[in-house]
Amino acid sequence: MGTGKFPAVIFNHGSGLDPTEETVAELASLSAAHAYVFFAPHRTGHGLSKDAGVSIVGKDDCGANESKGDCGVRHHEEANLDVEAAIKWLENQPYIKNNRIAMSGVSTVASRRC
Repeated sequence: MGTGKFPAVIFNHGSGLDPTEETVAELASLSAAHAYVFFAPHRTGHGLSKDAGVSIVGKDDCGANESKGDCGVRHHEEANLDVEAAIKWLENQPYIKNNRIAMSGVSTVASRRC
């Protein structure tokens, strides 16, 4: 790829418990071919971070006074904290053009308890 600073793509995986099942390798190859850094972090409870906590799919802590919609929003907001941390980490890498970071992702169908 060379030296210098590069634009980047962050891949935000879906709700599946194993993000490696998605087309990460193909997307990484495509990004690298166009001189983009490809970053595919695993959110809490998914893939390589499965031991870091409960995945968004495995959460069943909806309060008695909380609607299913509110519960789902809260769980997604919690998962977004991992995404925000990934962005901040990538922005601080010396080889990244931190004003040229794109977000990509997929949504996978998963059963929800809330």
